[in-house]
Amino acid sequence: MKLYKYHSENDWALFIRADNSFFSSDEIATIDRSSLINPTRVLNHLQAIVLHCPVSLGFSIARAGEFSMSCQISSVHVQGQSSHHVKYEGRDLCRGSSGGGLYITGSKSVLGMHIEAVREADYEDPEQNKMIVHTDKRVRSEDQHYDSFEASDQNPPNKKLKSESETLASIANGNNGLGSAIIICKFPRLLHYIEELEA
Repeated sequence: MKLYKYHSENDWALFIRADNSFFSSDEIATIDRSSLINPTRVLNHLQAIVLHCPVSLGFSIARAGEFSMSCQISSVHVQGQSSHHVKYEGRDLCRGSSGGGLYITGSKSVLGMHIEAVREADYEDPEQNKMIVHTDKRVRSEDQHYDSFEASDQNPPNKKLKSESETLASIANGNNGLGSAIIICKFPRLLHYIEELEA
């Protein structure tokens, strides 16, 4: 596989086969577009499965044949949703599972792309700047899926409590953690390039 296009802000990437061949129709997932037809559809508490391949587990392998890489199937319950994302149980997910497909039970079409598993000990510094080199594979979109947050001068930020720490800052995600997926059909630039590849 080789990289075709990616979007760093919206966290997706498209790959194509390096041998210039094509996948057969039974190897390609169809995209669930029901969220466009019915934008008020409630996914909370529905059962779903995540098909993922935890490639990062292979980084620590010391012996040949010690670990067999294959697709994992994790059964989850949807915990919450926003206009563009779905959150679900993360107990069976791990770092390196990103790129997996989220299927609502009973549907044969992929609803979302699994992008991360967040654990209670994970913490990301919001001040950390992302340094991503610009290439012709990177695309930018004027479509912002959320309004930008602008702090008001009239409302100064709350003072930190003495008990706050990096662990406490992330513990709200629960002991088992959460998984997160983007709802594929809600990202028009991603759909544009998928259709471009299929044409």
